Amino acid sequence: TEAVKRDSRVAILPIGYWHGFPRLLSSVGKVLIKGKEAKVLGRVSMDMISVDITGIKNAKTGDKAVLIGRDVRGEISADDLAFLTDTTSYEIVTRLNPLMKRIMTK
Repeated sequence: TEAVKRDSRVAILPIGYWHGFPRLLSSVGKVLIKGKEAKVLGRVSMDMISVDITGIKNAKTGDKAVLIGRDVRGEISADDLAFLTDTTSYEIVTRLNPLMKRIMTK
């Protein structure tokens, strides 16, 4: 659903709208990998998203992807996602599927 304009490295993440990641983040959302932003490519599917990891050196299978929260050098907040989807941060966090594993940090 989206054509890349350069040679790219793409990661597939097992997260989608079933998990509460809004479809409105298709082609505009971001996640953090190794502290750097990775843009969502194309549509958010029911159980997966594709992200561009071209600019993230040494990114590999099994690396942590942060959907909401902080990483080494970056942060994505529920407010950031709400802004991209024209909603509130409360709507973002309450839509997260309760069956998903959560890792809470201070």
